[in-house]
Amino acid sequence: PPPQTPAAAAPKKKGFFRRLRNLVLTLAVLGAIGFGGGVWYSRVNDSFHDFFTEYVPFGEQAVLYFEEMDFRKRFPNISNKIKSRDTGSQVAVPAQSGASWRVADNGEPAGRQSSAVDKAQAAKVAAVKEKPKPVEKKRKAPEPKPAPVEAKVVAPKQEENDFKPPEVNEPSRFPPIPPIDAIKIEDATEPVVQDLVRMLNDIITVINADKAHGRYSPTITKAKNELSKVGSKIKAIKSSVEEKAAAEVQAKVADFDKAANDLITRVEGAMVAQEGAWRKEFEHEMKKVKESYDARAKLLLEREKQLNEERLNNQLLEQALALKKEFVTEVEKHVESEREGRLGKLEKLSDAVADLEKLTTGWNEVVDTNLRTQQLHVAVDAVRATLENATSPRPFTRELVALKEIAADDPVVNAAIASINPSAYQRGLANAAQLIDRFRIVASEVRKASLLPDEAGVASHASSYLLSKVMFKKQGLADGNDVESILTRTQTLLEEGNLDAAAREMNGLQGWAKTLSRDWLGEVRKTLEVQQALDVIATEARLQSLKDAVDALNTLQTPFAVIEARRKAGVRPDEASVKEMRAYLARIGYTTADLDKLNVIHVAGTKGKGSTCAFTDSILASHRALSPSSVPRKVGLLISPHLIAVRERIRINGVPISEALFAKYFFEVWDRLGSSTADAEGVALGTRPIYSRYLTLVSFHAFIEEGVDCAILETGIGGEYDATNLVGRPVATGITTLGIDHVFALGDTVGKIAWHKAGIMKTGSRAFTVEQLGEAQGVLEERAAEKRVKLEVVKVDERMKDVRIRPDKEFQRRNASLAVRLAESVLERLEEGFKPDPAKLPESFVKGLEEVVWRGRCEVKDEGSVVWFVDGAHTTDSLKMAGRWFAGETEARRRRRVLVFNQQGRTEAIDFLDGLYEAVKRDGRGFDGVVFCTNVTYKETGYKRDFVNHQYDNKAIEAMTVQKQFAERWRELDPQADVRVIPTIEEALDYVRGLAESNGEGESVQAFVTGSLHLVGGALQILEGADAL
Repeated sequence: PPPQTPAAAAPKKKGFFRRLRNLVLTLAVLGAIGFGGGVWYSRVNDSFHDFFTEYVPFGEQAVLYFEEMDFRKRFPNISNKIKSRDTGSQVAVPAQSGASWRVADNGEPAGRQSSAVDKAQAAKVAAVKEKPKPVEKKRKAPEPKPAPVEAKVVAPKQEENDFKPPEVNEPSRFPPIPPIDAIKIEDATEPVVQDLVRMLNDIITVINADKAHGRYSPTITKAKNELSKVGSKIKAIKSSVEEKAAAEVQAKVADFDKAANDLITRVEGAMVAQEGAWRKEFEHEMKKVKESYDARAKLLLEREKQLNEERLNNQLLEQALALKKEFVTEVEKHVESEREGRLGKLEKLSDAVADLEKLTTGWNEVVDTNLRTQQLHVAVDAVRATLENATSPRPFTRELVALKEIAADDPVVNAAIASINPSAYQRGLANAAQLIDRFRIVASEVRKASLLPDEAGVASHASSYLLSKVMFKKQGLADGNDVESILTRTQTLLEEGNLDAAAREMNGLQGWAKTLSRDWLGEVRKTLEVQQALDVIATEARLQSLKDAVDALNTLQTPFAVIEARRKAGVRPDEASVKEMRAYLARIGYTTADLDKLNVIHVAGTKGKGSTCAFTDSILASHRALSPSSVPRKVGLLISPHLIAVRERIRINGVPISEALFAKYFFEVWDRLGSSTADAEGVALGTRPIYSRYLTLVSFHAFIEEGVDCAILETGIGGEYDATNLVGRPVATGITTLGIDHVFALGDTVGKIAWHKAGIMKTGSRAFTVEQLGEAQGVLEERAAEKRVKLEVVKVDERMKDVRIRPDKEFQRRNASLAVRLAESVLERLEEGFKPDPAKLPESFVKGLEEVVWRGRCEVKDEGSVVWFVDGAHTTDSLKMAGRWFAGETEARRRRRVLVFNQQGRTEAIDFLDGLYEAVKRDGRGFDGVVFCTNVTYKETGYKRDFVNHQYDNKAIEAMTVQKQFAERWRELDPQADVRVIPTIEEALDYVRGLAESNGEGESVQAFVTGSLHLVGGALQILEGADAL
């Protein structure tokens, strides 16, 4: 057999250094090609020329070198004779004589008598003077397009023209020939053309000076024509050269691209091959490691299996012993089981009692105080009943003693009792009917006395008696100061029950008439003293009852430590919160169907929900005032938080419920929750909800008891899990502008917050929203579709164009437009025949929008030396709007500006200051002074009872930690401002007033109080005192 051909040897891999050398050579060749292409293209393109010569190393030298070579090739005969234009010298042109140069330089006339020697000497002098200066090698900046070249010709002095026409029979004479004009070419952009123009103009100057223009004029004219064609010829040459160079560069670039692509392809191929080799090597090593690991794991599993089997055997032995012991003691346990069961029940009962004691620990004092207050009410009513029901005057000393004992040394009650005349409670008082009967007797005597003259006898007395019987008597509240008019008015007032006014009328009598009525007036005075004392005691009891209610309410606040613990644990509102509220609602005797009868308008949002509720309430009130027979007749309003007093959260027909009603309904709910036996899953008996939820229950109870036929509910936090979201079928729901707020409870994006706010929308109810930004609108529409609700987006109502809205800003007009749609919805539901007019707002709507009162929002109070601008704002956007409002209000009257600010317990509040600063700074001015204070009301007594808040860290308030952080941040924003940290609201306002006093007369201070509503409410309480609510 033929010998086998040996296998071809595998190609030997190229070494690393050889590949590196090839790569370096390739890069060098490509770099050289690129450098050459750059040199060529820089000669074609001016912009690239600037870049290449400035940033590429050795680029400028290479370009200059090739430009010089090119020039020498094109002009080989004159390359060594050309002078640089930079020297500014002109081209010397020989003339017929030296005198010509003198004429050109000095403007002197010369004849043609100059000799050749003079010409040679002039040429030598010109040559010496025109030695070329060394030319510096530097790149010139691009020159602008030159203006048309004009010759700088020195005009020779004009000789006097002695030419005269020839006379008759004289030889003929001819006029002189005019000199040659200088050349002027409009588009001489080429430097060569410019040089030629200058040179030819110099020649023309010399010819004119030598008066040889007649001889050389045709030659100069021909030169002018040829010179005008030089520019176009140069352009044509340049254009052809540029086209040829562009073609060469394009070819070079194509070659460069091809070489670069080939290099990239080779590099990528090498990298792919290297990656494949590494992958195979890695997989091989991985396989070896896996096999080693599997063997190790198998060995460990076998060992663990043996250990587990031994451990299991030991456990079985232990269990057998334990079962044996249990079997031995089982009989003993069976004997004791009955006794232990009874003891267990006793222990459970004891634990329940202990839990109940813990639950009522904070409420016993409240219950005792309220019981004493109720007993005081009962005692006052008992005294009044004794006086009114007695058929004859009887003492009421025992009742007053009991009243004094119940009051427990109350100074107000003791003072009121001491003001009563002792004879009144010792002998008793006449009731109203008895006083009227006695008045009739006294009035008869007074009438007779008024008819008697001063010196009357028996006949006069008889006649006055008869006249008093038959004379005409007046009726009602008659006018006049005569006796009959006074008696008539007094009787009318007595019949109306106005004893005080009746006594004032009788005091107006004079003479015998007053003397006769003195005893009756004494009885009336005693009765009035007792009534006034009882009114004082009743008012004190009512106030004490209100204080008790507010104190009890404050015990329902969640402590700061609990809030922090929940925050750290991530506890947020959920469906359980709504279930809990339904359980509490059932325990006070109501269902969600009872709430639907209130015809609820439900409003949620981040900004403007309070204003929207106020607008809606004012529109319905105005509509009711202009149409008394219309419905709704009673409108309830629930808002939060309160500004000055807690009872202002619950309003009926625009007015906060009275102190007595608030205390009454508060304790009725309190007692019902405490005594209810209705069981509910997860809600222990005897418990009460937290602060805001409890007030929601009180509002429902008050609205139902007072017969409200329309209720406007403002949500507290969110909507889906809010305490107000128990209404199953509201008439309409409204969502105001959304933003970032209550991040922990609702989420950190507008979309998450919108999801919660949209929870108030209900199937079968109308839903409205103002225009929203970003993802909020999309989330609202998704939730509306989910609940099968048609969501209407409310824009600014064109019908409000001429309505005066305060403040007249875009955001407030959006709120007002939403309120109009909500009010129209409820009137369409309740009032038969009502139909909205799309072209014009009803008069009642306009009046309601213009006359709305919403305390603490864009409010101005002028004290003379201080003008207070008050606006509560608790979000970044609302603070910006408040700042813009203040800047707009104070722009026209510039005074010293002071800011009073606080926002307690909000971790993000320090970021609010940036937006507030920018908003106020828009008019170019900031604050001259800045005060950061806590929400503590008074310096001496601390918080007002309605402002107590346990949800904040007391240690941080005492140390003013947050306020110091605010001050530090503001100093960074405005180093020029005078920043102060002050402990209480009262001291902060006093500081501002002190600044006003230091200004002197005529210079007021503009103080802006903003931030927390607790701060705003406290400021109004101090500024207005008892008139604040």
